[in-house]
Amino acid sequence: MATGTWIGGASVAQQISTITLGGTWNDSESDVAVTLTDEVGASHTVNVTPSGTDKNTIAAAIQSALDSSTNVEFVKVTWTVDSAVVTGTAKVAGRPFYPACVVTGGSGTETVATSTANSSPHDFNATANWQSGTVASTTGAVYFVSGDDDIIYGLQQTLLHPTTFHVGPGFNGGIGDHDNGYYLTLKTTAGSNDITDMRLDVKGRVYIKGDIETCFIKGCPSGDNRINLDCNALDSGNSTVLVTGNTCRGEISFKNSSVLHTLRICGAPRCTVTLGTGLSSLDTIEMDSGLVYCSSAVATAINVSGGTYYQLEGANSTAANVRRDGTLNWESIGDPGTFNLFNGTINMGKSLAGNTSVQVALNMYNGLYTEASSGNVIGTYNLFGGTTRFESGFAPTKS
Repeated sequence: MATGTWIGGASVAQQISTITLGGTWNDSESDVAVTLTDEVGASHTVNVTPSGTDKNTIAAAIQSALDSSTNVEFVKVTWTVDSAVVTGTAKVAGRPFYPACVVTGGSGTETVATSTANSSPHDFNATANWQSGTVASTTGAVYFVSGDDDIIYGLQQTLLHPTTFHVGPGFNGGIGDHDNGYYLTLKTTAGSNDITDMRLDVKGRVYIKGDIETCFIKGCPSGDNRINLDCNALDSGNSTVLVTGNTCRGEISFKNSSVLHTLRICGAPRCTVTLGTGLSSLDTIEMDSGLVYCSSAVATAINVSGGTYYQLEGANSTAANVRRDGTLNWESIGDPGTFNLFNGTINMGKSLAGNTSVQVALNMYNGLYTEASSGNVIGTYNLFGGTTRFESGFAPTKS
């Protein structure tokens, strides 16, 4: 397995790519499709219906169609033609484009080639950004140890499935295009090995999508959307993220179709974790510090022994356990299941007021339970200690 170490600093070069028509065109070709793929992997295609047998004439028609396209990907490129060769030149040096071409029908052919590869300190695919002079690929380990520039190009690394992926404090840039919300996308196919050792101690914003089995976050700067992960451990079926340390000061987000089995926050009082509505699976949350905003259903358990947890949307299938100085605020219309309050605070908001189909089971040993609802949401309860405050005036009897 190979090791790829990012050092950054590549010089800027302007990409030049060509489409060369070959073979014998016999006027039975029905379509020429030129495609540019963007940084999220979406395809943008211009179709040309060729006419006649002269390759130079057909090439001129292709160039005209590409040059007149208003699609943003094609507008980024200057299109010219010389005989049977259509040339695309990046309008901005250092910004790549990803061309392909397919001829349908007939015997005409095409060849796509890049005579001058894009180069930029922002491009994952620029060889000069890698210590070995070779871009990290397939399996092995990937390390980001130096460099000051954000990596915003070459983000579709769908053949890369390293078992180790480290971003260290010596790397001052970001990964992914945070302005547009584009992720560095690694391979997400079962049987291709999960990332079992991801470690993030970042200075810039990081957007990563991949089969992440274990992720250890020990540093991120203050601010919104500092780390965005889209996890899906297809092979192990168990994706675990641990957030720890006083240097975790910004927001860590899980959105889109993330599969997050366990989130643990330990000794990270300054961090904020946002669990978006798009999570397809979320099992267990364990926290002793920090701030969590959850808008997805939790399948197994919520354990809060410190910090503050907000359930904004979604339900809890089993139990929420609050201990020590933890605080749980339930503001969702979803069923919270069972509350076990050993110490700390549980605040039931007004979201469930009047919803008689949801009845909270409360087992209370100490701490404070409040309910800001005109109608009692609490159904069954075992009250052994602590304090309750109900806006309705309800006063449960101690067991």
